[in-house]
Amino acid sequence: MADNLEGKTVVWVEDDNFLGGVITKKLTEEGAKVIYMNTGVKALEALAEVVPDVLLLDVLLPDKDGFEVLEEVKKDDRLKDVPVVMFSNLSQEENMIKAKKMGALDFYVKSNLSPDQIAENIKGILS
Repeated sequence: MADNLEGKTVVWVEDDNFLGGVITKKLTEEGAKVIYMNTGVKALEALAEVVPDVLLLDVLLPDKDGFEVLEEVKKDDRLKDVPVVMFSNLSQEENMIKAKKMGALDFYVKSNLSPDQIAENIKGILS
């Protein structure tokens, strides 16, 4: 596993600005370049400009939800191979199954993970 996220680009989409800031700070401390968006539409606009090393995507977002964003990402030849991790505070199994069927690499329940654990998991994905 990588020691840090130096040189990695992470697109982080989360409508809870407090949590968004906490995770952004942690990933930045680990060396990642974090592009933080708080809506699905803004995420797709950012993804039109950059191909990240990993996409962290909340399920419940204003405008387009995480599943709609994931669907568009997986249809885009530039982005289809980017690892996507879905996040939610809803631990319903059907959301986890749906995310993985749609091509997400993993699904995390936000309340079950600390920022340190999220950073470690992202390092594992990118190593």
